[in-house]
Amino acid sequence: MFCGDCGNELPEGARFCGACGAVVEPVAHGVAAPAAVSPIAVTRYAGFWRRMAAHLIDVAILWVALSLVSVVLAGAGYFYFYGFFVEASRTAATLLLSGYPLAMIRSLTSIPDAFSYGLWVGDVIELVRPFVILAYYVAFTGLRGQTPGKMALGIKVVRDDGRAPGLAFAALREIVGKAVSSVVVLLGFLWVAWDRRKQGWHDKIARTSVVIVR
Repeated sequence: MFCGDCGNELPEGARFCGACGAVVEPVAHGVAAPAAVSPIAVTRYAGFWRRMAAHLIDVAILWVALSLVSVVLAGAGYFYFYGFFVEASRTAATLLLSGYPLAMIRSLTSIPDAFSYGLWVGDVIELVRPFVILAYYVAFTGLRGQTPGKMALGIKVVRDDGRAPGLAFAALREIVGKAVSSVVVLLGFLWVAWDRRKQGWHDKIARTSVVIVR
């Protein structure tokens, strides 16, 4: 027994194809299936709103993760500079009491600016953010066919042969394809709403589809 959509071998009684998510149509009781014909599998494509919900989950996950990294780095910098400030202040007070005001001023002006450090951390996060986001989508889509958001919504990105895209096709889809989909007021993403196979332009470029697996 094989999936009529991707050719994957199916166990007896299977209702879904584990490779591409296609539904195997059952044969009515009392009606014998033709001996030479495999069960017909109907692929259920994920629609626009289901895909949008999965995307919002991924956005929330990335926002929380990057925010936590920012807080940790900023917090570490704060405690480091707070200790430095305390030590420098003690040195300045000692110099003042010893009658060396100019040395005291030089000691205080050598204190690193914690506020500037916080701005620097923010700049670094903003610089690496696009690369982290791209790595997230390319890795999950290429290796599993599902980001955490898609896992939660029970949908999966597959190639025309039913397999996960792989890193090369995932990069083509997520970087080149989505850039093209964004060019004309996001029309490439909206295309999912009326396309027969629910494909956006990025799906068509990478020859992928998003199917429902549960």
